Amino acid sequence: GGMEKIKSLCYQIHRLCGANYVLVGKMGEDEEYGVEIINTLLVLQAGQVAKNIKYDLKGTPCEVAIRREPCCYERHVSELFPDDELLRVMAIEAYAGAPLFNDEGKPAGIIAALFYEELEDRNLIVNVLKLYSAHISQALSTLQEPV
Repeated sequence: GGMEKIKSLCYQIHRLCGANYVLVGKMGEDEEYGVEIINTLLVLQAGQVAKNIKYDLKGTPCEVAIRREPCCYERHVSELFPDDELLRVMAIEAYAGAPLFNDEGKPAGIIAALFYEELEDRNLIVNVLKLYSAHISQALSTLQEPV
């Protein structure tokens, strides 16, 4: 199914980029606070499936990636985004992310790679994410919408 496909694509990203974390998240809204959030569908930590998380999109590098196009911060990402608690807690140094689009071509989610060390080769990582984001978007649209 779609989820297996997403898992195998994320595993390939982990292998190709050496990312400490790879996550795929879907954009949603927190009804209580009316803010945009990301619900992860998959978190890979060191290539293993980890617990899913939910976080506020505002003030995160994911927000930049979703609004525009693939982005990459080679170093000091947690200092550049001081409101992003997760980056600090997870001790993340570098970040790359790309938007995932729904069938109407609207941003629907995010694929992100997170690193403990600063990045040597940003081009490789941005190109890998660009390439894979299309495949992941496709797999995402085959997942059943929860009723």
